[in-house]
Amino acid sequence: MMTSSRERVQPTSRQLELSPTDIGILQGLVDGLNNQEIGKDLEIDPGVIGVRVGHIRYSRMRESEGNGLFRIIAEGIWEGLLSADKVKGSLPSKLEDVLGDLQMKVLAQMTLGWNRSQICQRLGIPEYMIGIHRTGIIEALEVKDSIQAVACFASEKSLEEVKEIAGRI
Repeated sequence: MMTSSRERVQPTSRQLELSPTDIGILQGLVDGLNNQEIGKDLEIDPGVIGVRVGHIRYSRMRESEGNGLFRIIAEGIWEGLLSADKVKGSLPSKLEDVLGDLQMKVLAQMTLGWNRSQICQRLGIPEYMIGIHRTGIIEALEVKDSIQAVACFASEKSLEEVKEIAGRI
């Protein structure tokens, strides 16, 4: 039986505070499950999934350092609350072997929670190019979506490494 979504995991050093239900939902997303599958696994109404994800996003948007679902997933991996093990099986030993320099920068900035306009301003490229690079990243890593790409990246790179890659111009 699932514990109440009101119960909280102790805050970590990065203050990533998530209920057990939130962690289950995020892990399901990392594993590539849809809302129906996540709902079935957690024994909750699939309609609740989108509401919970929206709440998680909104609660983090008020904080000063990073925001967005990608950053939350990365922090969950860095804190050991989430795992990308189911996704990483087919990845090359080094992400640099399959991703170009610009793709690495885009993925690092996505992992930090930057939005499209922030990324294109930083890199000096048109906004439509971010979508093209995201597609290229997903195809190169052979993952289902950007969530899985970010999860793989965060599982292979520390926060410091991600910041360093994101800052390279």
